[in-house]
Amino acid sequence: LDAERYAQMTRGGNLHAVLRGIEKADQIGFAPIKINTVALRGFNEDEILDIARLTLKKPYQVRFIELMPTGRIDVNVPEQYLSGDVIMARIGTFRKLHPVNGNFRRTDGPARIYRMEGAVGEIGFINPVSHHFCDLCNRLRLTADGHLRSCLLVDDELDLKTPLRSGCSDADLQDMIRKAILKKPKGHDLQIGTAQQRKSRKEMPRIGG
Repeated sequence: LDAERYAQMTRGGNLHAVLRGIEKADQIGFAPIKINTVALRGFNEDEILDIARLTLKKPYQVRFIELMPTGRIDVNVPEQYLSGDVIMARIGTFRKLHPVNGNFRRTDGPARIYRMEGAVGEIGFINPVSHHFCDLCNRLRLTADGHLRSCLLVDDELDLKTPLRSGCSDADLQDMIRKAILKKPKGHDLQIGTAQQRKSRKEMPRIGG
């Protein structure tokens, strides 16, 4: 939420424009509005509570995601890594957190969802390093160059753009997507303290959400 830090983290992003966009999305009824945050020790960990407080009056779902070694690594992963449990404990010192994952929602994915006492919005914790959740992962990613990726941490991808541009049928497309799902790995080997090893050659903007 610090404009200079945001510009540094995003290599030039305008925080105020982003906040205006989030406010507009809320006004016109987009839901859920998910705001992803990676808290880094020694960089933005002092903003954890400020970011969590966004949920007090707005129906946002703020999601704290553990640092993962994907793409180019500009940080010291072992030194700047903060576990989701540490972040959750810090928020808990401000207000009690109540779990809301009881009723499964497809949009939650692997996030553990909580609500601060008296808050309108929710806080999610996505902990791929400290709490492996591969058995619960229901995510596929369509990359910016038209490939389907079954795991963020595995570079194996399936080219969908070429068959689509060649006029493949819906049935063919369905078969390709099914094959990508069946190739999802059972797990990964990320561990605290050894996460410096890069797990993906592509940057997140190219991998897609």
